[in-house]
Amino acid sequence: MRKTGQHRGATLYGMTVDDERSQANPVVVVLMGVSGSGKTTVAAILSEMLHWDFEEGDALHPEANVKKMAAGEPLTDADRWPWLDIVEQWMAHQLAEGRSGIITCSALKRSYRDVLRRAGTSGGNSNGSGSIPGTDTTTGADTDTGRDTDTGSGTGTGTGSGSGNGNGNGNVRIVYLRGAEGVITERQTARQGHFMPASLMHSQFETLEVPTPDEGVITVDVGPAPRAIAREIVTKLGLLVA
Repeated sequence: MRKTGQHRGATLYGMTVDDERSQANPVVVVLMGVSGSGKTTVAAILSEMLHWDFEEGDALHPEANVKKMAAGEPLTDADRWPWLDIVEQWMAHQLAEGRSGIITCSALKRSYRDVLRRAGTSGGNSNGSGSIPGTDTTTGADTDTGRDTDTGSGTGTGTGSGSGNGNGNGNVRIVYLRGAEGVITERQTARQGHFMPASLMHSQFETLEVPTPDEGVITVDVGPAPRAIAREIVTKLGLLVA
C-alpha cells in the first residue's frame, strides 16, 4: 500500500489544487480496466499530483486469489466478491475520514462497479453534495475490443453539486482506462513481477463489460504517455482551479 499526505495549495502546471474542497467533500477516484492498462502507473502519478492517498487494489486480493491467478486460473465471481468488499471498505473509510483518495481496481463488470459505488453512500457525504464541478464524461473514439463495444459518448454534468449521475454518489468517481486487447496484451507480456500472467488477458477482455453512458464513468484511452493520461483525468474531473 502506498500513501501520500495531503498538502494545501499544491501547484500543478501553473494551477492550484483545491485541497480544502477535497477535505470538505472528499472524493475517491477508482481507476478501472483490465490488467496491463496502466492503472497503477497512472494512479501513482495522480497521487503525486494531487497529494491524495493511493491504494493498489491488487494488494487487497486474498492470498487464495493471488495463487489462483499466478497459476493461470481466471477468477470467478465467488473469488471476486470478498475482494471487492475489501476495496469498497477502503473507499468508505477514506470518505468517512474526510480524505480524498485514489484506488486501482479492475472492476470489469457493472455489478462489480456497483459494489464500489456503495462507498459513496456508506462514507463521506451520502447526500451527494461531494460531486465534482464541471465533470466531463466524453469517451472519445472507441478502440476497445471487449465483449461490449458500445461505450457511447457522454456530456458534462454541469457545475452543480446535485445527487449526480449513474456513477452513484458524487464522492465516488470511476475512470476507465481503455485500450485495444492487442496493445494491452503486448504490454502485459513485457511486464515483470506481476501475478497476472499474459495468458489470462483474453479472459479479462471476455469478462469486461464496457461502462455504458448511464454509469457516468469517465473513459480515457491508454495510448498517450501515463503523465498525459493523468493530466487528462485531472482535467475531466474538474480537479484544477485557477
